[in-house]
Amino acid sequence: MISQASIQNLKNYIDIVEIIGSYIELVPDGSGFKALCPFHSEKTPSFKVSPQKGIYFCYGACAKGGDAINFVMEYEHLGYKEAIEKIADMCGFTLEYDNKKEIKKTDTLEKIAQFYAQNLSKSPLHLDYLKQRGIDENLIKTFCLGYCPTSAQNLGFANANGLDFRELLEYGVLGKRQDSSSSSHARTQGVSNTQNSTGLRANERMYARFSDRVIFPIHSPNGKIVGFGGRTLNDTAVKEGKIGKYINSPQSTIFNKSKLLYGYHIAKSAIFKRKQIIITEGYLDTIMLHKAGITNAVATLGTALTKEHIPLLDKGSPQIILGFDGDKAGINAAFKASKLLAPLSKKGGVVIFPNGADPADMVAQGRINELEQIFASPAPFIEFCFRHIIEAHDIEKNPLQKEDALKESSEFLHSLSPLMQEEYVGFLANLLHIPQRLITTKYDKGALINLQNTKSKIYKNTAVLESSGDRLERLILRYMLENESLLNRALDFIDVRIFVDYKEAFEALCADNKNHPLLLGIALDPLPLRNDDEGKGFEEELKYFIRRYLERELKLATDISLITRLRSKIAKLNKGELQTI
Repeated sequence: MISQASIQNLKNYIDIVEIIGSYIELVPDGSGFKALCPFHSEKTPSFKVSPQKGIYFCYGACAKGGDAINFVMEYEHLGYKEAIEKIADMCGFTLEYDNKKEIKKTDTLEKIAQFYAQNLSKSPLHLDYLKQRGIDENLIKTFCLGYCPTSAQNLGFANANGLDFRELLEYGVLGKRQDSSSSSHARTQGVSNTQNSTGLRANERMYARFSDRVIFPIHSPNGKIVGFGGRTLNDTAVKEGKIGKYINSPQSTIFNKSKLLYGYHIAKSAIFKRKQIIITEGYLDTIMLHKAGITNAVATLGTALTKEHIPLLDKGSPQIILGFDGDKAGINAAFKASKLLAPLSKKGGVVIFPNGADPADMVAQGRINELEQIFASPAPFIEFCFRHIIEAHDIEKNPLQKEDALKESSEFLHSLSPLMQEEYVGFLANLLHIPQRLITTKYDKGALINLQNTKSKIYKNTAVLESSGDRLERLILRYMLENESLLNRALDFIDVRIFVDYKEAFEALCADNKNHPLLLGIALDPLPLRNDDEGKGFEEELKYFIRRYLERELKLATDISLITRLRSKIAKLNKGELQTI
């Protein structure tokens, strides 16, 4: 059994908005959030979530309510224990079971963060640096900034407070390295190895990884500390290549820099309210934008934007603004991020700050109105990518360079959705100063016919360009082909068994093989998609699709228990509740 103390700790740890928001679209509503109820069909939102009280309730027909655990139980059709384990897994929280020692993953990091914060107040040099950058006491407190002192002080604090040294090593607060001294005192600064087994070899010692750095605690979306970023003020050592200006915690069971965004736990309410997220390159940029009232700003953790960030960016379906520095590194980072976001048809774009400035400097200089104007006029991701590719080539004087630019930009064009490819052919031709006929799309008719001919024996002369096979199956596939999030949503309820005419197409889509002939045909099929941000049009079609399959299975069923289950699912579908097949 899961211990009651552990369950209570989980309840204190989780954010109900984060949990429910990972399943359904929530929109701000006063001090809480609202949504169309996922448990019955409705056109007007009656489903309310209160982050303050940690509960939800439907004021509509179903009148269902409870906490985050109740929601997951109802939505996933899980038992109480399974729902708790599901939520813990979603949040990276370690549950404890009866007769086992209770462990709290983030307790150690919270204590270390408090230690860093106390030491910042004792370090005039680092306090002065932050104040010179425009960071006041309120911002220091809001973002829990700190200072990491010497290794000896860190080890002394950990020992005095009974912290687990293995945990400190695992989470990267401490590191270990070769030591010329064989003294155990030199290795552990007086740590009792009977109480805190470190696993150190005779020639190793521990040290503070962030020693003599300003500390920026890094939080999970739920607001729990999972790691740290540290900035040194020793610019000479940085220039000589001896140390990095910024370092982050290493990857661990609770820290993955490719999934996290700095400041998201503070910015998320503004992100949901404004339907916009601003992503910067640095911690100071984010902090200073918050000072300027631009509180929907976050930062990457010293790494490029990755596919692993997408689930976090999908929450609330915000417009995404990349606010990167105007230097070469910033522009290249913006290009890589745009190449990731453009094929996903993300709204938003790129802003590049003039004359190599960065957001932190502009806020410190009082150029807030200018900043707001810049953020209001981003370059769309697709256009930014095309311009960046072409500007890297001398297309005016060198025909071979122009040919290279055409090849590279065409590869990017082919990564886009069919509609975007067709829309941007003319734009690209104008940039390259070439006839539009020289630019082909990945989904052009000639290519499709060739693919059809080569596959004709396999597909028995099925016309790729014409409507063929079951229309509802094509419609469902088209929705999922246009929007990967709908595919991920559907996979919670269906699998290949539900398809009759398009089993192979579905398997190809799941394998991300969008060049499959059947998928190419579906991509151009003039099917009436209902394009709404909430995906309700798709959900209605999916319900009908599942109901049709269950009714087909019901006609074939002979087992009483199976007949009962199928009838129960069909009844729930008739009430507007999605069911698994």
